[in-house]
Amino acid sequence: MLRDGALQGRTGPSVAGEVGVLLPTVNDEPGIGAQAAAIVSQRFGPVTAHFNAGAALARTKRVDLIGSIILEGPWNWSVRPVFEAFSQLEGGQQATVSALAGAIWRWSDSLACDSALRVGRASGQSLLEARLGLTFSLDLLGRT
Repeated sequence: MLRDGALQGRTGPSVAGEVGVLLPTVNDEPGIGAQAAAIVSQRFGPVTAHFNAGAALARTKRVDLIGSIILEGPWNWSVRPVFEAFSQLEGGQQATVSALAGAIWRWSDSLACDSALRVGRASGQSLLEARLGLTFSLDLLGRT
């Protein structure tokens, strides 16, 4: 968390950062890469919007740019709808454009499960993907 905001019950947008390492895959992509993203979240009445922008150094050492907009239904619903528009540029070329629709089940303030269906185009091919995820949060800095 870089800035507490609407998601923490304060005014203004919440801002978070995310970094990760891209490890080699078993049968497809050798090499190591890295990625970083900024996430700005704001509540607009019952809808929460997340604006994501990131960059990745692919395992092939190509620079990818990633962006998405995510809209979630009312936070106080135990199961809320979610929609996403996603785009990725690989080395300056349009590689992926997709849309996602799904649901998020909030089990507690720090644990949620989600499922969704994504459709789009990736590298000139049609994309159809079912997703299932688990999200948990840990307060590593001990802030309240």
